[in-house]
Amino acid sequence: MNKTHYTYLLTNLSPKSKKKYYIGFRSCYGNPENDPYYGSSSDKQFLEEIISNTNNVEKIIIAVWPTRKEAHAHETQLIREHRADISELFYNNPYTRENKIPTKDRPLCSVCRVKPAAINYVKNDIVYYRSKCNECNGIKKRHKPFVPRWKQKGYKQKTTCDRCGFRAKYPSQIVVFHVNGNLDDATITNLRSICLNCVVEIDKDDSPWKQGDLMRDF
Repeated sequence: MNKTHYTYLLTNLSPKSKKKYYIGFRSCYGNPENDPYYGSSSDKQFLEEIISNTNNVEKIIIAVWPTRKEAHAHETQLIREHRADISELFYNNPYTRENKIPTKDRPLCSVCRVKPAAINYVKNDIVYYRSKCNECNGIKKRHKPFVPRWKQKGYKQKTTCDRCGFRAKYPSQIVVFHVNGNLDDATITNLRSICLNCVVEIDKDDSPWKQGDLMRDF
């Protein structure tokens, strides 16, 4: 039997306590509607009001996913959308794992504006925070692979110069030029593969030819 992966919402309906919610994800065998699992947490309030009192808890299946990874990603998205990790209406991480400091007393991350800022250090019982959360502090700026416009249009750079017939040993010895000087015109008739020697001559001749997109310098 294949596993089912799903996200769910728990609602505490007990008249003796404040109405609170919990967002989670779960993998189980069979129909999620019949899964008796209600979640896990080290939070004392969650254990007392949810785990030990399931008769007063409403469980709603939000979505079913083909993989556990997708279910986890959806849970993360829901927590961010509802700010469940810092809201007092949710059981999701009501305290930080570091020194049990209430998240409501912490500033929000200056980048994502969703998660609490990371703790920098504690001195004389005073907590000093970073400007970003742990996740944003670890994110490195990533750039998509650069693809020149002529390559996007399907043109393949040649190994022989279209101007002088030079045969290149390395790809870097040949560059692509636009005959009419318009880099947006990537039609085959407007593109030429030119060797570096001819590049110098083209520049000296004051030709309208222009070299195609260069690699970005990040």
